[in-house]
Amino acid sequence: MIPLDEAVARIANESPAWHAEYQAYRGQLRHWIHKGALTNPAGHVVWDMGCGWGAFSLAFLAEGAKAVMGTDTVIDRTRMPAALFETDGLRIVEGDTAALAASAWSGADGPTLLFMHLVSEHVADLPALLRSVRSNCPAGTRLFVHHDNYYQPVGHHDHGFLSYRPATHSVESNASRCWESPERCEASAVHRETLRRERDWQWSAASEATRDPASCDTCNYRIRAEPWAHLAAAERFTRVFPEAFFTVALNKITPFQLRQHLVEAGFDIESDVRDLLTNSVPEALAGKFTEADLRTFTVTVVAVSR
Repeated sequence: MIPLDEAVARIANESPAWHAEYQAYRGQLRHWIHKGALTNPAGHVVWDMGCGWGAFSLAFLAEGAKAVMGTDTVIDRTRMPAALFETDGLRIVEGDTAALAASAWSGADGPTLLFMHLVSEHVADLPALLRSVRSNCPAGTRLFVHHDNYYQPVGHHDHGFLSYRPATHSVESNASRCWESPERCEASAVHRETLRRERDWQWSAASEATRDPASCDTCNYRIRAEPWAHLAAAERFTRVFPEAFFTVALNKITPFQLRQHLVEAGFDIESDVRDLLTNSVPEALAGKFTEADLRTFTVTVVAVSR
């Protein structure tokens, strides 16, 4: 094993892009700690649940954590620096979170701080996972959940079409407005080709086949170009979103359900903060969903096991 400083130096030299992401994530941790949203990890054993490429895991160690365990259902070593797996105090483990919970507290130094960043929305049975974690952890274990709300303008994760704009704190369309152009479909050809090349799990041949210059209103490209497309097209969802990702990758729980699942699993809520977007809610959706849910970008919940 190698010391943290040596590991970070090696990563900066060998994987500069990954190192830049690590620095950004460390900055985010510091922001949450400064705001009081996240417990200072110094001296804590941290479990980074759904660690992805491990950048937050390393950031926790750099912020003073006693030890860190990063876990995910799939660990893609090809996207992670080799030094990450050699860093003293850091373990990266592949496996199901609920199953790992049974062994996470088997040793003398079980986790005292649990961290879930943009992973809770991807858990198919979130209540079962939370119950598994709670049934294995001691009282007083702290849990931080940063949840991407399904009911916000791009809560369905169709990021090839819709992106967050920091300057306006809103979600806006990336689409080429071909339906307004005399060229019709040709005006969006480059964007559609980019989608097929870079996001084939979200823009497939099935969606491309709906393209019809004579009937833009039935074209998936036109429909999905607008914020909240997943909610506006709910009654024809499987046609507008034929790709498997949209039906299996997200659990679609509401902000209320997130809080209630935590309570029912055995956690007490300390804080529950919504990050509200500036997007104006379409009139057609206002009567079906609450404005608060529609404009909630993310939800940050801090809880303690009782």
